[in-house]
Amino acid sequence: MKEELIWALVFDYPHVFVGARRKYENASFQGISCGEGWEPIVRWLSAGIERLIEQEPEDEREFYRCIEVRERFGGLEFYMNDATPEMARLVRVAVSQSFSMCEFCGNPGALRQDGRRGAKTLCDSCRGKVVVLPLTGQVPAPLV
Repeated sequence: MKEELIWALVFDYPHVFVGARRKYENASFQGISCGEGWEPIVRWLSAGIERLIEQEPEDEREFYRCIEVRERFGGLEFYMNDATPEMARLVRVAVSQSFSMCEFCGNPGALRQDGRRGAKTLCDSCRGKVVVLPLTGQVPAPLV
C-alpha cells in the first residue's frame, strides 16, 4: 500500500493506529503491508473499530490498537493487541471480504494459486500482471 494511504489511515483513526505514533515495550506497530485494492476494507474496518474504541472507558482505550495489517495466504490479516468480541467480529467480516476483492486494484477477485506461486486474491486482469514469488526457502540456490 502506498505510504500516503497508510498515513491517511493512521491519522484518520488515531485510536486504532496509536502504535504507529508511539513506541511500546511489547507488541509495537509493525506496519501495513498489503495491496492498495484492500484499502477500502482496511478503512471500513478501522472506522468500525475506532467507533468501538471510543465507547470504551478512556483509561482502557490504549489496550485496543492495531499491531499489523498484511496479506497472508491470499487474505487480509488484521492483528490487534487486544479486541472485544465486537471488534473481533468486524475483523472476521473484513477478512472474509478480502477473499472476494483483488488485493491490488480492488475489483472483484478470487483466491488464486498458480503452480508454485503463493496464494493471492486477484481479479482476472491483475492475475497476469502480478508475479507471486515462492518463499525464499523454496527458491533453488543459483548454479555456480
